[in-house]
Amino acid sequence: QIFLSSILMVFILYISLKFVLFLELVKWFEKVEQTTKRLEMIDILSELLGKLEHEEIPPTIYLTTGELGPKYDMIILGLQEKQVMKIISDLTGHSVAKIKERFDKLGDLGDLIYEMPSASEQTDLSSFLGLEQKTESQTILDIWNVLRRVGSIQGTGTEKEKINILTSVMRKLDRLERKYFVRILVGKMRIGAKDSTWLDAAAKFTHNVCAVEELDYAFAIQSDIGLVVQTLVKEGRTGVLALFNPNVGTPIMPMLPHRGASSSEIWDRMGGKCEIEIKYDGYRLQMHKQDKKVNLWSRNEESYDSIFPEIVNEISNVIDASTAILDGEVIAYDYEKDEMLNFQILTNRRRKYGVKQIMETINIKVYIFDLLYLDGKSTMNLPLPKRKALIQKILKPSTMISMAESISCNDPEDIDQQMMIAKDLKREGIMVKSIGDHSFYEPGKRSYLWLKYKADYQSSLADTFDLVIVGGWKGKGKRAGFYGTLLMAAWDPKEEVYRTFCRLGAGLTDEIMQNLTAKMEALKLNQKPSDVLSNLDPDIWVKPEIILEVSAAEISESPVHTVIDEEGRFLSLRFPRFTGNIRTDKNAPNDVTTLEEISTLINKK
Repeated sequence: QIFLSSILMVFILYISLKFVLFLELVKWFEKVEQTTKRLEMIDILSELLGKLEHEEIPPTIYLTTGELGPKYDMIILGLQEKQVMKIISDLTGHSVAKIKERFDKLGDLGDLIYEMPSASEQTDLSSFLGLEQKTESQTILDIWNVLRRVGSIQGTGTEKEKINILTSVMRKLDRLERKYFVRILVGKMRIGAKDSTWLDAAAKFTHNVCAVEELDYAFAIQSDIGLVVQTLVKEGRTGVLALFNPNVGTPIMPMLPHRGASSSEIWDRMGGKCEIEIKYDGYRLQMHKQDKKVNLWSRNEESYDSIFPEIVNEISNVIDASTAILDGEVIAYDYEKDEMLNFQILTNRRRKYGVKQIMETINIKVYIFDLLYLDGKSTMNLPLPKRKALIQKILKPSTMISMAESISCNDPEDIDQQMMIAKDLKREGIMVKSIGDHSFYEPGKRSYLWLKYKADYQSSLADTFDLVIVGGWKGKGKRAGFYGTLLMAAWDPKEEVYRTFCRLGAGLTDEIMQNLTAKMEALKLNQKPSDVLSNLDPDIWVKPEIILEVSAAEISESPVHTVIDEEGRFLSLRFPRFTGNIRTDKNAPNDVTTLEEISTLINKK
């Protein structure tokens, strides 16, 4: 019996030794953080994949990106910097005030805990001799399970429980582990590994048995980077191709449109085979139905079930199919006047509390414009006319839910005419969509099969852009106490960097500046983000998350900004102005105006 017990203990020890220690992983984090070259980063991550067991791959990927799983999983730690300072205080014995004072100088809680010994360690002989404190070895899975456990703790009065758990774990970690653990807690990993970087690393590790395009498609369908990479490593190309079939209840990355600069340019690009839809000013909504169960997802994979409960009930009743995934838009609507209401009115529906009361005052309407899945089969590889015919077949009559209106297009004049109608109706613009034989649904892509054409795109003096804040300058006079000038950037998808496009000050009211200043302080970085190209040095650098809609007089050549066109000219916006629209429904970098989109709007002389 003693012999068998000994064998069992040895076996358990052997199994545990197979798993990578968290300490080893953070050493890889350091390697990635120390390189600014994407190819080197891909090499490092590819080598790391060779060290991991299959079950360690998803948590490792999410830890490098500062997440606790795919976005739709909805598990977040929910910790603020002041709460993590409390953990550091409990751990080190230093006061929260002293920690905050030091943090204000360093700007990084990870660097702070790495350099700050505990109060007892300062006089400890082992510390004097340079000896490391004794720690308990934690594997990647140990850390992952703790973080997921803390993230699942919800409700009031749970802060103390979370802090106790995390403090207990951190006592087992050494200085380097604590540095990255704390960065994970506050969501500021800063090592620069993106989803696309991981896909390229996985392709290299598996000797390109699967094309990167196939990996991109699987990721767009499953919305889970950890699952895709794990499947490739474990099952090869066969496993990845199996991921092409959607799962009802798991959000699919939406297809996105490019911008059209003129009716003639749109017509030529569509090859004369297109139709026109009204561009609705609301929230993009993906609707999943499986029997009586319905899930609603935003374009950013956020659950909208609790925000729009009446849509959940209505979809269950009016979609005549056992399983279906539909794409559409939800808008605020005045049924008495039979007209769409302003987008800002709809934002009140995003509140977590008082939903029933808001439902009574803010009515909504849903327009369905696409079908991605029906009764066990993907429909994304069907041309748009066939997909729309299937929607008509399964959609029962409903006041709240209807198909998006579409108009046939016979020549460029039809496009301009429908634009003017949309403008007269005070609508945002129109969508022009290909109806050719290859008008497929392209998940996760910004596709030229769909072109958005806004009323203010007709003239180069009234273009609007969705730009992201990367920094700001402190205001003076009436703007003192706020960031009165913002550094705005566009997205360069080829280089995967943000390029500055303008300094924005016009259109910012006191209320807006107060709101944006608070958001920017929460996203403050100690140094310029590695994925931002800028010749300017603002008073604050921020994580690129806040997207603003910006109008301008024109695009002109710039001596200071880094947006660049195909001819190598640096460009900026002249007389930029904030339109008042903070795009909370959009996500960086996918929804930030791109260099390619800017090129289509340049006034060709």
